[in-house]
Amino acid sequence: MTHELWFNGAAAPDVPLPLVGLVGLVVTAGCAFAAGFWAKHTSRPDLGRS
Repeated sequence: MTHELWFNGAAAPDVPLPLVGLVGLVVTAGCAFAAGFWAKHTSRPDLGRS
C-alpha cells in the first residue's frame, strides 16, 4: 500500500513531513499571537488600582 501526497504524486516529498507540520504550527501560532496583539482592548474601570 502506497500513500500518495496530492501535490507530489507517488514520489517522495522534498520536505520531510515533520517539518511541514512544524511550519504549520508556527504559522498558526504566529497568526494567533498577531491577532491578539492588534485586537482592540477595552479599559476596565472597575479594576481600580489599590
